Amino acid sequence: MASPGEVPAFNAFVSHLRWIASLLPAEDGWLAVLAVRDTDRLRACLEGRDLPAWETVTLLLGDYERRYGVDAPARKQARELHAQAVTAWDARLDAERYLAGRVAQAESERAEVAGRSRQEHMSRDELAWARAEFASAQSRYEEYTVRRRSLAEYRSVYFPAPGAVGERAESMEVGPLGSAPDAVPRPEGTMRRARRLAGSSLSALAFGTAALSMEAELSEERAAAGAAQAAARAQQQAVWTREAQQIAAQLEVLRVQDEGGRAHELLCEAVEGEAARLPLLVRALESGARGSETTVLLWEAASLPPLALADAAQALDGGGYRDHAAGLLRQASGRALKDIATLVAALNEQSELRDGVLRDVLTTRRREDFIALARMDLLLIPPLLAAARQVSAGCSQDLRYALRLAGLPDVG
Repeated sequence: MASPGEVPAFNAFVSHLRWIASLLPAEDGWLAVLAVRDTDRLRACLEGRDLPAWETVTLLLGDYERRYGVDAPARKQARELHAQAVTAWDARLDAERYLAGRVAQAESERAEVAGRSRQEHMSRDELAWARAEFASAQSRYEEYTVRRRSLAEYRSVYFPAPGAVGERAESMEVGPLGSAPDAVPRPEGTMRRARRLAGSSLSALAFGTAALSMEAELSEERAAAGAAQAAARAQQQAVWTREAQQIAAQLEVLRVQDEGGRAHELLCEAVEGEAARLPLLVRALESGARGSETTVLLWEAASLPPLALADAAQALDGGGYRDHAAGLLRQASGRALKDIATLVAALNEQSELRDGVLRDVLTTRRREDFIALARMDLLLIPPLLAAARQVSAGCSQDLRYALRLAGLPDVG
């Protein structure tokens, strides 16, 4: 098989992966875990001889963001490059065999972890780790299964006749990674961009100046894209601000005309729209001395589905209305536990809003409820413990005791 470094899109992803890995400590975090658990596979991915599942990439990105702060453009960049790398990798002639092997491996790991987790006398840490391993194997199983199905569909469309794959492959010049150059659509803009990123050899793209040089080039592209996005956002904000002012004016007319029902409908429609509009509408309402309309608006927003509610609260918080955002989420503490788990997971990890929701749960719900919440997602235990410490020392002690009784980890 030809060197992956000869495929621009694949090479760009490998370079980006190396850059991320070069910024992570070798002795801590997921990079260290992967280095111990699957040394050969990790080395193969960093050397461009294998392609990690997106789930594996997100683990490293998580460590990067915890160390350097959340970087949405970097995550988006990694996602785009990984998608391009998948296209190149799955265009190889042996892609079906490779994906079948990965599906079988993930399925085997999932079964092995499930069997191990049923053993008696497992410590809380061992059980928590087993559940994390199972979730990882499940994620990889689903990813490889989807890619395998997509490959089968692609080949059934482009090579429907028996033997057509072999005939077509023989009639074309086989390119890097064993793929036919025209087997997969390649947007010219993407390919030109990838060629610019693929100037150095793989050996020079290790943890040194070449990786930093590539990152400088990526930064230039991000800056240009960021400027364009900023201009687009400013234009969109102007449109939404005008719309908010129009809604505020309409509400005033409807109230004067004693059309309360229509006014309520208008507020409901506004709540169901783009979350980023909410702070602009609140500003328009409150500047027009229509604070009572804001109360109705927030009351309706509190009934949104969990993910939409998280978006609404974070939009209000980002728009300078933290009190409104906190009040919105305070009403959610009485919701079904599944909704609360979804809501908390959707809120920014570093946000005071998430801590506020968990504090409300700890102070208004029964002990059985927040233990059930912890069982739903073990990743909620550390923030629950942090929220308990914010409430009081007694609350923290009570939570730890309840977690130990339930056989759950009580550290975080």
